[in-house]
Amino acid sequence: MEIDVLTFKNKIFDYSLKSEKDVIKDIKIFGDFFGVKDIKEIEDLLKDIEHNKGKIGNIIKNVNIDEYFSRITMEEFISLF
Repeated sequence: MEIDVLTFKNKIFDYSLKSEKDVIKDIKIFGDFFGVKDIKEIEDLLKDIEHNKGKIGNIIKNVNIDEYFSRITMEEFISLF
């Protein structure tokens, strides 16, 4: 498991990611970002896709990211990977 802890816009993002051959097999996201929707929905979207910013962006392009992470743009979220 790869584990990253990032501070971003005064928010703490902690995620663990397991990948095999550059494909995300498991991901858990924690932090103090206080969205209104369950982060598990984002985790489920990211499973079994290539660990690549373009692929991640394509998978979540229609998601209202602010509902999961307050005060962060889609581009900022994708940059975390």
